Order: sequence, then C-alpha cells, then structure tokens
Amino acid sequence: MPEETSNKTLSFSDPMSVSVIENKLKAQVYTSLVEFDKDISRLFEKARKWHEEGTYPYGRVLVLQCLWQSLTSPKAEDMQLDVTASNLTSDSTESITFKGITYRAGDWVHLSNKDVPPKPIVAQIQRIDKSDPAKMLALTWYSRPEQTIHNATRSFWEREVFKTNFTSSNSIQEIIEPVACQFFPKHIRGRPSPPMWYPGRPLYVCESRYDSGSKTFSRIKNWSSCIPDGLRKGGGDGLGVGGSGWEYMPILKFDNNHTVVPRKHPSPFLKGVAGIKKRGHGGPSTSGPQKDRSVITAAGGPTVIPTSMIEILPEATVKHFDRDPDTNQLLWFSGAPIETPRARHLKHSLDYLYFLSQQQEKRHRGEDVDERKRKAAIAPPISVELAKLHNEVFGATTIQLSPTSAHDDVEMSS
Repeated sequence: MPEETSNKTLSFSDPMSVSVIENKLKAQVYTSLVEFDKDISRLFEKARKWHEEGTYPYGRVLVLQCLWQSLTSPKAEDMQLDVTASNLTSDSTESITFKGITYRAGDWVHLSNKDVPPKPIVAQIQRIDKSDPAKMLALTWYSRPEQTIHNATRSFWEREVFKTNFTSSNSIQEIIEPVACQFFPKHIRGRPSPPMWYPGRPLYVCESRYDSGSKTFSRIKNWSSCIPDGLRKGGGDGLGVGGSGWEYMPILKFDNNHTVVPRKHPSPFLKGVAGIKKRGHGGPSTSGPQKDRSVITAAGGPTVIPTSMIEILPEATVKHFDRDPDTNQLLWFSGAPIETPRARHLKHSLDYLYFLSQQQEKRHRGEDVDERKRKAAIAPPISVELAKLHNEVFGATTIQLSPTSAHDDVEMSS
C-alpha cells in the first residue's frame, strides 16, 4: 500500500502507511496515545479502501483491526463513561463514541464476521445497553445474497441485502466501520444526507425480508417495521413520499428528481467457487525445484532440467513401456505423430450398404439370396436338354451321349 493518499473519499489527505507511523514514533512526534491511536485508525481506513471487499487481504485487514480494537479498548468499568444518555423529550437517542466515531440507535454498521472475515456482516443498531459493556449493542442482521438459499434464476439488485429476524448482542470492539442501508423506494430517488452517510462509505439497498426457516423472500410493505422503536414517529412509514408523514434517514435527491434504478446481477452461485482472491500477495517469480516425471527420468535416465528432482518409478511401472531392441532404452515421443491416419471416405452409397446388410441377414437365416442364382443352380446340363429334343424329332431311340461328344453329335444330326 503506497504512502500517498490519493483516494478522495478518505477522511484525511496526509500520507499514511506503517513506515510513516514508525518514523513518527522514532522522531517522538506523538504527544499522546490519542494521536497515535488516531493514525492507526486512519491506517485501517485506508487499507479497507485500498483492498477490494471480499478478497483475502481485505479480510486480514479486518481481523487485524478487531485485534487492535480489543487490545486498546477501555476497561469494562470505564466503557460506560463514553455512553451518553438521551433526553426523552428531544429527538436524540442514546449514542456511544468509540475510536472517534459516534454510533447511535438506527445506524448501520459492518460487524466482524468470524466465519468469513472478508465478508463483514451488515447490521443495524436497535439499542445501546449501558448495563453490560460486553454486550452493549443489540444488532439486527441483514443477509447478503450468498448467505441465502434461493433459486439459480433469481436476480439481485447491486449491493442488495435482506432483513432477517436474527438479532445479536455484541461489544463495540466488534464493529468495523459505519455503513448505510437504504430502503429501495428511497434508494432510487437519492442518497442519504450527512451524517447518516458520506461518499466513500459502503452503501447497501434493501427491498425484501428473508426468512431463514422457510427459505422464502417477501417484499417489505411496511417500512416503519424496519426502524428501531425509539425512532418511530406517528403517521407515515418513514419514507416521506409525497409530503405525508415523517421521513427517516433524509436523502439528497437526484437532479431534476430523476429516479435511478440500480443494476441487477444474477445469483452469485452461478459464478462458481473461485476461492478467495489474493491480491498483491503473489509468490516469487522463480519457482523452486520441481519433480521431473518424464518417461526418461522415470527409467533412470539423465534429466534435462538442472534444477529438477529425479523420481525413479518402480520396475513394475516401467515394464509397461516399449523399449528399443538394440539399446534397451525406452521409446519416448515428445508429441503426437505428425502423420495421423486420415478418415476414409465412403466408397458405396447408403442404399447399397443397406442392400448388403439385408443380404447378409438372409444368409444367416438360411434363405436364398438371389432367385436367379437359385434357378441357375438347379438347371439341367445342356446335353440332357439336347437329348430330349432329339428323341422328340427322331423318335424314342436311345442314344447315349458322352458329355464330351454331345455337342458334335447334335451338329451331325442336324
């Protein structure tokens, strides 16, 4: 990560990196631990923006941030001093300030995900309990598309999450950063106004609920049910559409009151399991020794790769390869044959081949293949036919004709 701070969405513009903090420590620039902790928080903020969400380095940054917050958090008995009780007659609610950031009921946050660190949990603060610092925040979880069970044909809005009925109690040290989540009717009309959201912070959109028990989705009709009890006001659902009722989480509308519908994406399950991306953590360009499993080295021959490792296969495997009769060396080819056999073209028509197959079937059944051949096979010799003709012309005189002289006798008689 470079020292220069070129991202305009960060809350600071000064150069920031680990080396910058180390140089400040050596030069004794920090006059208090608060200044040092502030730079560490800025370093984590810059690292979250530098790495892509969902990647392996991004998850490592979040784990390291939670560890730092756990080691540097105030004691349990001192934690309540940071909690400001609200005045029941005012519009403010209970809030808590941690690492320079103030959290209130109704705010959305990124909660540390111990199972999948690169995918923090989107949650909303329902209330802040001062009695138990270890479980100070009551949170309602919002599920991502990949955390739901759905049909492969279902599509999702860009950065869409779903309200669930799951709630948890967490400590303030498990909070990664503040985020924002808009109801869909307001998301298409504008963006949240400060201090609810600043450009650069993660922004999500919610349109439906998800029931993990029945594995079903239902579109939210009463948006006031998604607002903490202490923030609800009578009349309206908090959208403030058409000037009716009050507006929760005011927005800055788009120019000319245009509506901008977010893009839709297919199910994340259709992308397959590509694993966690590792950006910027590639290995050395030169690889180490590798095993040479070629046929020559398997037979004990010399290797052609100087840095390779020879692996000799057992004789039971080598015996299946052909050897040269003169040198007794394995016959090994680096590629496929150059002259490959070509497919022969058909020399007969399909009708003729079908006729041949029918003839072959008749032979197997013992039937006569050709009626003309059958008649020729049983026809009497020509000498017998000529003898019958002679008897009819000259009477019934018996004439014995030899097969060799029958033809000459007939010519003499005629």
